[in-house]
Amino acid sequence: MSTDIADLDASIAPFIDLDLISEVCEPIKSGKEATVYRCRGTAASGHEQLALKVYRTRAHRSFKNDARYREGSLLSRIGGGSTRAARALRNGSRFGRSVQEATWTAREWEVLRRLHAAGLRVPEPVHVADSAILMELCDDGKGGVARPLASARLSPQLASSLFEALCADVEQMLWLDVLHADLSPYNILWCGHAYRIIDFPQSVDPRFNGNALSFLQRDVENVGRFCARFAEVPDPNTVALEMWSRFQNGERP
Repeated sequence: MSTDIADLDASIAPFIDLDLISEVCEPIKSGKEATVYRCRGTAASGHEQLALKVYRTRAHRSFKNDARYREGSLLSRIGGGSTRAARALRNGSRFGRSVQEATWTAREWEVLRRLHAAGLRVPEPVHVADSAILMELCDDGKGGVARPLASARLSPQLASSLFEALCADVEQMLWLDVLHADLSPYNILWCGHAYRIIDFPQSVDPRFNGNALSFLQRDVENVGRFCARFAEVPDPNTVALEMWSRFQNGERP
């Protein structure tokens, strides 16, 4: 048995034991940090199909550039950042990397639950284990798996309304103390005429991260650049600055 198969078996075991999935079908997305698999759900899960996001083992992950995302995190603030875990995380020790990986999964789970409960367009989270998250599978409305927005062709009207809707979502997330910090057409799933925002492990709390404004500007710019291929949209930087000003001044939209 290869190491990859052994790691996958270990990751899915908790979900099998809880009778949430009956079968892992095939990978549907693979990135530097994780692979997402389509799974068959069970009656207990309440879903016919599910997506299982399995994070890679420490030896195969790439968290080289996440210091800007960790700034102001809950972990770094506990005990003034003087706990063993916080010190290890800053120093990049083996224990620190272990803590980092655990918080990466936990952070995404926490954010998905918060956003889904608030009605944001994110996949419904179902269950979490040490290195994997089980969530709603987003389909394309035709029986297939939803593809990234980057591959979609939009009418001018749809592109304009999509930019407006995504900006509204980004601003609502701010008020839930969540900033995606890596939003792009590649982590927005296009479901026909609807969408789901995915991939939140690097998300930050805008109240405590000094890079929050630059992350926000980049998120809105990425979305705006894509939508501008099909329609005229407001200037993304202006939209982001106005959004940030309202957030800083406590002016809910």
